[in-house]
Amino acid sequence: MPNVAKSLLIDKVSIVPYYYVPDAIGKNYEKELQEYFGCAAFSWHGFHHETSGVDLDEFQKQLKKYNAGLSGIINDPYMPLSEEEYKVWFTDPVATVKTSRCLSPEKLIDIQPNGDANFCVDFPDYSFGNVKSATIEELWNSEAAERFRQLRRKQQLSACYRCGAKYMSGNF
Repeated sequence: MPNVAKSLLIDKVSIVPYYYVPDAIGKNYEKELQEYFGCAAFSWHGFHHETSGVDLDEFQKQLKKYNAGLSGIINDPYMPLSEEEYKVWFTDPVATVKTSRCLSPEKLIDIQPNGDANFCVDFPDYSFGNVKSATIEELWNSEAAERFRQLRRKQQLSACYRCGAKYMSGNF
C-alpha cells in the first residue's frame, strides 16, 4: 500500500480494521433497539460474521511490512491501535478496545439519503427525525436525540463493540 500511495503521489494512508458482528451480538443489538427505542435494527447484517477470520500472525507480519515501507508516507490510522489492541479487536467481539465512550452523539449528525437523522454512520438504525420535517437544529435538540445520548453516555449498545465510529470522534 505505501508503494501504491507513493506512485500516486499520495502522502497519507489510513488503515481501517475489519468490523464483524457475530449473530448473538447482532440479535442482542436488535433487542436493545426494540426495548430502548421501539425500532428495528438492520445495519449489523452488513457486518455479520461469526469471527474476524483474520490470521493474527499474518496480520502482524503484514502490519510490520506496511510500517517499514512507509518512508515518507504519513500513517494516519483510522483507529490508532497497538498490536495487542488489534489482537483483541480481531479475536474478542465483546471486548472493549481502547475506549467504550463515543462522542459521535455529542458531535456528529448523520443524514441518510432519505433525510433520516442519526448519530452513527456505521449503525444508523435509530433515527431521531427527518430533515424534511424539521431543521437540523430542531433534530439535534430533540427529545429523541437526547434520549439516545443519555443511553449512550451510560452504556455501549451491542453493535458499539466493533464500531469504528467512536474512534472518529477523537475521544481516546
